[in-house]
Amino acid sequence: MTQDYDVLIVGSGPAGCSTALHLARLAPGLTHRIAVLERGSHPRHKLCGGGLVTDADTILRDLGLDVSEVPQVDARWANLLWQGRGLRMQLDGLAFHVVRRREFDHWLVDRVRDQGIAVHENTEVLAVRRRPDGVEVTTSRGVFRARALVGADGSKGRCRRLIAGDEGPVARLLEVMIPPPHGPSAPPDDEAIFEFRHVPAGVQGYFWSFPMKIDGRPMRNLGIFDSRVRDAPLAGSLKRYLELELEAHGVHLADCKIEGHPIHLYSPRSILSAPHILLAGDAAGVDPLLGEGISPALGYGN
Repeated sequence: MTQDYDVLIVGSGPAGCSTALHLARLAPGLTHRIAVLERGSHPRHKLCGGGLVTDADTILRDLGLDVSEVPQVDARWANLLWQGRGLRMQLDGLAFHVVRRREFDHWLVDRVRDQGIAVHENTEVLAVRRRPDGVEVTTSRGVFRARALVGADGSKGRCRRLIAGDEGPVARLLEVMIPPPHGPSAPPDDEAIFEFRHVPAGVQGYFWSFPMKIDGRPMRNLGIFDSRVRDAPLAGSLKRYLELELEAHGVHLADCKIEGHPIHLYSPRSILSAPHILLAGDAAGVDPLLGEGISPALGYGN
């Protein structure tokens, strides 16, 4: 059976949900003609530092949403450091919130459902075909047709590969979760760290340390981001530089569960659309400077 809609959104992360919510605000009569397709089901794991900056607050507030409903930790200060020295930043008493993506994305999807928009979970996109009057999407749960498709299925999603392929710069990141470290080198519980000490060795980015909570327990999200915007060698492995920073915090990498993946960076030269199809969020690319993804993803939907 084929299901027909006016707009299909592939992916129910911040970009896909923001697109659906903005469409509902701009054209309330269209909500029953919009559908979101999600490969997994919520709540689902998503690798991400979880930083939610003030741009995200503004976008969500304009949609009538209260992000304080999502479990979060406030990073009161952001420390931008070079070999331990640098500056502290905040705006009106806050640097940014830190959320877990499984909780934040789940909350957003519930807000989409509140608008009467259909969300089809456990629906994997198998093929996308353009038609003269729109698109046809073959999934693991049947065929969907629509006049327009928003590809918000991430850096490695099928929509990204169809429109932009693997062109453009690809960044890398590694991440671990640990209990808050103690000792003289440990940051305060309400502060975030961005350490750029490894740039001379070829790391085109920074090490981060964010406060967060998992099931109500204080934790630290630590990781390293390498933008790879320049075709220049890295002296050693990215994993080794993460290990050095963990050791400075009194933590052994062998005791941690390490996760990582590549992400496409936004480039003005990237192809982000085709007839009846538009990319959004990580599928279109994240901020090249800091690898920030959540607030740009929400902004794509605006």
